[in-house]
Amino acid sequence: MGSLLLWDTLSAPCVHRTPMTINAHTYDPLLTPQQAAAALCLAPATLAGWRSDPRRAPQFGGPPYVRIGTGRRATIRYRRSDLDSWLERLVEVGV
Repeated sequence: MGSLLLWDTLSAPCVHRTPMTINAHTYDPLLTPQQAAAALCLAPATLAGWRSDPRRAPQFGGPPYVRIGTGRRATIRYRRSDLDSWLERLVEVGV
């Protein structure tokens, strides 16, 4: 049976968090927009702006998100793995 590692607290901004492992399977929990913004060192309003108008986002658009429900009452969540992948696409290598 694999170890059980909980995510570090999300109160400290800009720190790497370890995903939870349950029975050797990695579980990628959903982050609130506030938690995702803290992980990216951005304001939550920045992520909200990118969701409402993708043209305002960086070259590849904002990070992918999950919309649970419909309409104005829909819940928005971000997967940590999606945030990591999005950041990797933004990396520029100097010549």
